[in-house]
Amino acid sequence: MKNLLIIQVLLAVLMLSSCNKDLGNYNYVTLDSLLVADLPDTLNLTIGQEIDLDPTVSSQHNQIDISELKFQWDIFDPSIIPASESRFIIGNEKHLKIIPKLMVGKYPAYLKITQQSTGRSWTHRFIVNIEGKFGPYGWFILSDKNKKAHLDYFQDDQNNWNSNGTVYRDINNFWLDENTKSPLVLEGEPKSMEIYLNRDAVATAQKIYLYVNTSNNTYKINQTDGFTVNFLKYNFRNETASGNPSSADSIVAYSSFMSHAIKDNNLYAYYFMVSKYYNVPVNSDANGKIYRISPFICAPMDNSLMYAMFYDMDNRRFMRSNYSSARGGEVGITGENFDSSNTGMDLVWMGHTMAFNGQAVAIMKKNNQYYLLRMTFTTTGSVAFHSLTEITTSLTDITQANHFVVDNKYGYLFYTANDKLYQYDMDAKVLKVAKELNGRKVSMLKVERLISLSPSSPGTINNQTRMDPVLNSLLLGTYDESNPSSSGKVEFLHVQGLMGTLKQTIDPMEGFGKVVDVQYTDRY
Repeated sequence: MKNLLIIQVLLAVLMLSSCNKDLGNYNYVTLDSLLVADLPDTLNLTIGQEIDLDPTVSSQHNQIDISELKFQWDIFDPSIIPASESRFIIGNEKHLKIIPKLMVGKYPAYLKITQQSTGRSWTHRFIVNIEGKFGPYGWFILSDKNKKAHLDYFQDDQNNWNSNGTVYRDINNFWLDENTKSPLVLEGEPKSMEIYLNRDAVATAQKIYLYVNTSNNTYKINQTDGFTVNFLKYNFRNETASGNPSSADSIVAYSSFMSHAIKDNNLYAYYFMVSKYYNVPVNSDANGKIYRISPFICAPMDNSLMYAMFYDMDNRRFMRSNYSSARGGEVGITGENFDSSNTGMDLVWMGHTMAFNGQAVAIMKKNNQYYLLRMTFTTTGSVAFHSLTEITTSLTDITQANHFVVDNKYGYLFYTANDKLYQYDMDAKVLKVAKELNGRKVSMLKVERLISLSPSSPGTINNQTRMDPVLNSLLLGTYDESNPSSSGKVEFLHVQGLMGTLKQTIDPMEGFGKVVDVQYTDRY
């Protein structure tokens, strides 16, 4: 850091023609001297680190009124062609405080100071040197700001797990397409995310990919090679047989190279190892007739054979499939005046828990009456009826509930309604208010579903400090209705046995729009 820099004022003509050039290379007439301290020759940053420069300005001869000075900070990206488009203004205040959306490299930068009453100006040149890379552990948060998708990354600190570490806002702006050198722009409203190991006919090497689904597109980012973007090589359409669907509303991964994609109430299957690409919807009968499915897919974790349960909205029946299924088949179970092939009810919500050795849990509705349905559903595909209970009056506010989830470890049902988060023990039939929301609106309620891990798997047991808060916490996204674009927050509420008080094991993450989805990543 240079402690003191004396920058000479320029003649008016020379000032106008070379305000973005190093003044040391030219002979200028000295009219006055400006003393500028606390500016570097080279500013060294790690990728995503904030620039924080606040120079001290004074005059060698005459008193300078700081309020009369105009400041402009410029940075140049040499990778942009033509050079005329490589200049970016990054600040107009004396105190520059900004995270530059630049990848690793060296970037010329300039501070131009102009005395507004005389038009005289001074310029200082320095280098911004960016090093480092994004870490492999952390949380991606997808949020909605004025119907536009925003993606942030809270990188975990490997020396202090679950501490939020380094924060990268709008991280996609750091990812440049390998062909166009343009940053990744997420177009459309945010929908969902998924992360898993995959390959396709174009990108044949196996890589970990981050999928970001919006109303316009599904973006596929190569996480293995440092979050690489290539719109031609890493493209969701390369996973389809004929370009349909062109994008997904959501993706559910099961194991390496196998997944389901939902688009417009249709379900598509993918399994690279048997050359199965997204093509004809699974929700079609032998005659090719399509029936609509609900957006909820019930799929156990640690499920290498792709067992899944879904709901036929048109015929009101539960369906299932696995990796070898060309089309869905009826679940075909009965009990207590219940027939899964003809329920006569609408599905409100459905999820899965690893508790009770694996169970599908659904909220059903018929004639303004609400029901809690439980079915055994294991990682081996076994399905059996458990119970159907009418809950319209016994579960307070259930008719106004808008978000549901069942936790991975104990199998408690949680739902939000009327400014409260409720918790229900389905076996003991005990209901309580788990958390008051204090006027904040709920945009997301989920538990993390890791593809190859479950609460009892060796990968979880051997990494308890890191993985227990990830797998056994509710992820609650809320926002202030008066400020939805920046008040979004994610809370991590660790579920306790015996209906104990929810505990905060990871500090809340804040500063988002309406949080739509959250994904934990721990693999490159």
